[in-house]
Amino acid sequence: MKPTRLLMVMLTLFVATIMQAQQITCKGNIADVSGEPIIGASVVVKGTSQGTVSDLDGNFTIQANPNTTLVVSYIGYVTQEVKASDKLKITLKEDSRTLEDVVVVGYGVQKKSVVTASIAKVSADDLDGKAAVRVDNALKGLASGVTVTSSSGQPGAASQVRIRGIGTINNSNPLYIVDGMPIEGGIDYLNPSDIESIEVLKDAASGAIYGTRAANGVILVTTKGGEKGRVHVNYNFSYGWQNPWKHRDVLNATEYAVMMNEGLVNAGQAPIYADPYQYGKGTDWQDEVFNDNAGVVNHEVNVSGASDKINYYLSMGYYHQDGIVGGNYDRSNYSRLSLRSNTSYTLFDDTKDRDWLNKLQISANISYSRVKSKAIDANSQYGSPLGSALYLSPILTPTVSGAAAEAQSNLYGEQYMLYDGAGRMYTVPGSSYQEMNNPLAMLSLPGDLGWSHKFVANFSADLNIGYGVKYRISYGADLGFWGAEGYTPLYYLSGNNKATITNAHQSSNRGTVWQLENVLTWDKTFNKHTINLVAGQSAMQNTGMNLYGALQNLKDINKPFMNNTSADQSRGEMSASGGPAYEHTLSSYFFRASYNYDERYMAQFTVRRDGSSRFGANNRYATFPSFSLGWNVINEPYFHAPDWLSNLKIRGSWGKNGNDNIGDFTYAAWTASPYNTILGKGETVVNGVQAGSLANPDLKWEESEQTDFGIDLGFFKNALTFSLDYYIKKTNGMIISMPIPNYVGAGAPLGNVGDMENKGLELEASYKWNIGKAKFHAKANASYLKNKLKNLGNTSGFLELGAMQNTGTITRGSNNEPFPYFYGYKTAGIFQTMDEVKAWVNKDGEMLQPKAVPGDVRFVDVDGNGAIDAADRTKWGQYNYTTDGAKTIIDDVWGTMYNTIVNCNLLIENLEREDCPVFDAGVWEILTGEAIGLRAYMFFDLIRLYNEAYCVNPECKNVPLKKDFGFNLGEQATTRQALDYLVGELNRAQKLLRENDPIVSGKSYSDKYVNYDRRYRMNYYAVTALLARIELYRGEYAAAYGYAEEVIGNSDFRFIEADEIIETDAYGKEQKIDRLFIPEMIFALGNENILTTSRSDYESLGGDFIKSAACYDENDVRRNWIYTNPSANNKINLIRYQRSTLAEDAYLYDIPAVPLLKLGEMYLIAAEAVLNNPSVGDKNPGEWINTLKGHRNTSLLPDGADNNAIETQITREYIGEFKGEGQLFFYYKRRNMSAIDDGYYTGNTVKMNSSYYTWPLPEYEQDFGHGTGK
Repeated sequence: MKPTRLLMVMLTLFVATIMQAQQITCKGNIADVSGEPIIGASVVVKGTSQGTVSDLDGNFTIQANPNTTLVVSYIGYVTQEVKASDKLKITLKEDSRTLEDVVVVGYGVQKKSVVTASIAKVSADDLDGKAAVRVDNALKGLASGVTVTSSSGQPGAASQVRIRGIGTINNSNPLYIVDGMPIEGGIDYLNPSDIESIEVLKDAASGAIYGTRAANGVILVTTKGGEKGRVHVNYNFSYGWQNPWKHRDVLNATEYAVMMNEGLVNAGQAPIYADPYQYGKGTDWQDEVFNDNAGVVNHEVNVSGASDKINYYLSMGYYHQDGIVGGNYDRSNYSRLSLRSNTSYTLFDDTKDRDWLNKLQISANISYSRVKSKAIDANSQYGSPLGSALYLSPILTPTVSGAAAEAQSNLYGEQYMLYDGAGRMYTVPGSSYQEMNNPLAMLSLPGDLGWSHKFVANFSADLNIGYGVKYRISYGADLGFWGAEGYTPLYYLSGNNKATITNAHQSSNRGTVWQLENVLTWDKTFNKHTINLVAGQSAMQNTGMNLYGALQNLKDINKPFMNNTSADQSRGEMSASGGPAYEHTLSSYFFRASYNYDERYMAQFTVRRDGSSRFGANNRYATFPSFSLGWNVINEPYFHAPDWLSNLKIRGSWGKNGNDNIGDFTYAAWTASPYNTILGKGETVVNGVQAGSLANPDLKWEESEQTDFGIDLGFFKNALTFSLDYYIKKTNGMIISMPIPNYVGAGAPLGNVGDMENKGLELEASYKWNIGKAKFHAKANASYLKNKLKNLGNTSGFLELGAMQNTGTITRGSNNEPFPYFYGYKTAGIFQTMDEVKAWVNKDGEMLQPKAVPGDVRFVDVDGNGAIDAADRTKWGQYNYTTDGAKTIIDDVWGTMYNTIVNCNLLIENLEREDCPVFDAGVWEILTGEAIGLRAYMFFDLIRLYNEAYCVNPECKNVPLKKDFGFNLGEQATTRQALDYLVGELNRAQKLLRENDPIVSGKSYSDKYVNYDRRYRMNYYAVTALLARIELYRGEYAAAYGYAEEVIGNSDFRFIEADEIIETDAYGKEQKIDRLFIPEMIFALGNENILTTSRSDYESLGGDFIKSAACYDENDVRRNWIYTNPSANNKINLIRYQRSTLAEDAYLYDIPAVPLLKLGEMYLIAAEAVLNNPSVGDKNPGEWINTLKGHRNTSLLPDGADNNAIETQITREYIGEFKGEGQLFFYYKRRNMSAIDDGYYTGNTVKMNSSYYTWPLPEYEQDFGHGTGK
């Protein structure tokens, strides 16, 4: 070796020896603030990769140069830096911000400081304080804007969860995602102790990445994993007792007997209890029924841990709860066994060695739950155990013995009697109690055992591709098996609750959901810019099946199994049903881009495209976008925040989500039977089917569009925090049966025709503080929500919902009301005496409740018709009738007419389709002409109500000519343009009907669509009469006269004569015909009331101009077919028509009974046309008026009457012809009369002006900029 090379080797060894001599061995211990050792804490020499971890006792050893810095860190604790030395004692403080500053979002996590959407987080600590059975119950009160309600106290009963209110009249349940897997059927399979956190995605921006299923909000559940260090083994046990918090205060036996005797004496009858005091306290049925100290037991054990390679969390839980009603009879209980295994394994981690393909981790989250439960009828109106306990007489005893038992057995049958555990026969209360039965006997019957097994597994692999790109593939499955089994013995509880045949029955169901997802993410931070991109694909399939079977005649009641019966199918003793469930598939693509600059300015954009099998081919796919912005004001360099302010963030978002939770194949037409047909000379009956309803291939998602503005505040280093959100959520295209004309002859299809709106404020507050080593955390939240059903999209404008026996509808949905609301009869106390019953009378002195007795509820005659009937039902609760009532009427009238127009368009559109059914020649023309005419009638009334009068402003544009109206005039057109178009359309309808309508052409048809009486429909003459009305309205007097004269000349129409008025019914009681005389009708519909309103709603629309019959001469025929005082009780009938109340007129109900065009109007149109343009006819206006007066038996105009006198008589005849009808109002508006007669004809008038004449458009139309008159 050369000398120089040898010198270099020796020098290198010398330097290495010096450096080795300079390093020292650092030993230390790491613990938390309570002194507990921290296992697996990382200790690294700063600036190097040299490091170690603490052992099971928190000790560590590391080689380091003197004066170097050691970096000590552990998840969930604040990182510390210490100088390298020996015998270090390091105390790590818990980082309260670590977990709370990270929020789980769809397909990822975000720091809370850069979140721009509205997300509520519920931590494991929050859940620990609830001790809840189910996760949905645990959410109560923990997140603002999340409402959790329970309808039953049954053990294990599910709660209803609503995020930001009810979003649709259909299914408003949120979407549940557990560890990335969507869960069907709720999340009751989860053990709350296994949950790490719950994030509630409330606004559209946070939920948009879940697209079609996120309209009602998303609940993300993340379950626990292991932590590095020693193995953690936990066992928790609890046992509790339950008792009813209150017993209802009811009478004891003596009090009951005294009360019954007093009631009988007050009614003039003899008492039935000779000595009420002999009964003592009697039976307290509540004490008998309640299971005091019902047990609740919970066992939980979990094992968890983690290392550099593996992370695991294993748990098992068992929960059992007995009900406080029926738990001691094995009739009300709930038990759940849950198992969970969350594991992840790092196959390789070469992040320190290379930049790409450097880490691969696989994970498997597997859970299983088994639930068994029994339940009683709770909150039932048909005789539940608790309801019966409150209703039964305390004089009755639970059991009978001796002669009483023998008599009961002989009466009902020994084989049907039930016995308690001591062999005593249960009492049968008897028929006077109707559905109410002995509650103990009810509980002694065997209940069905409900069971379920649920497996949820999610397998995933995460590959770190490198340079910030990660790829994740996951496959999840949700397998559910559930059903029930039970048997029915012989028993007799009451006449309507008994079993005379034994049976065993069983049901079994299966549901399978699988999901495959591929997700790419890219995270990049450069300088102060941070970008996160997420792109992915998801595919889901949902399948299932169900089976049910029942067999009668058990061989041995002690072996109540289906294989132990003597059932015979020929005797109908076997029943079975079942089959596969409909398959539901979903295919999706999604993308999200997030950006923040220095955690000051944040922006996020999300889009998802979904394809669902639940919709037809025309709308199978939909796209759901969102965006959000945020500004961390606190991080602005120029913002010098005071020390007490630690957070100030402003955020806003907009997005659109969908809802496909509507059932499968609802867009299709299903066949219905039987539709039998007689064929051939032998008149053979052939069984057939037809489409049960119309299909709608355009059915699509309900869409929820939501805007959210929020502010987040933090004080005193975020010890005190506040979050405030304001949102507007609009659901468009709610799915409901579409209104279609009855003559279509098929069930209505489902369509996207409804709208709903929710507005609200949400506030969350949190405060944390420590006292010594004790930690405290207080949370509070509040929310305000205003829900409004904007438009149901059906003809009636309301929807009947829940009902009760003997009461009818108790909940309802209506346009422009909260959905739903309680609906029923208004009460005014309880009758105390018969004198009060007799004094409760209508305006005619007749008793309103003639069958009532003291103790009955006093009901209010809301509509003032003199009787308590279904029309008296109203909304319960506070209601500003003056304001809201008028608004409701405005909206209802618009909605009714608008929907009729849409239905006509639907009919015309279907008639013009190439695949339209083949009709007899001419039928297509009749149906088309009829639809055109009806559409024009409704649209003309919209113009007359919501536009200014033509004589005032023919260029008014209030009423929008929307595409739905079927007119090709653009979004806005003047009244003049609209009427020109209507006349053209009606001329087209005239041509179609003139050549084909049987009432004109004399043709006959066998087709069922026109094989009926064509009178009173929108036939040729109805279209002609409508043209007369429109032409007069716009001042085209010659045309108006011509059309009116043509209708008058048709011999099918004639006036009622005086001797045709029936004034007594079959019982000799005077009755009067109410504007109902068929030959005078030109066009009529079958609805009795199109619109009614009270004076307080729109007083100036009606004033007093329909107040009495004073405007009629004594012999006027019309005087006898109106009510003497049609405006009694402040009722004004704007567009109301009465039917006859005569028994003899019952046959008339089978034909249209509401006249919309009448013969008398044609005479008035002719008279007014000639008055304004004498050249248009050969009769003068006085002749037309006198002809009408002659038919009405009223005084005639004198010869030579001047125009002023004629005009006065025209007005008077309008009052006579249309008393209480909308046409009178339209007459006043058409002439823009500033003062109208009050109806008494004494010279008094009611002032009117254009502001009263022109109705404002509904708010939902004004929101689109309509109704401006521009």
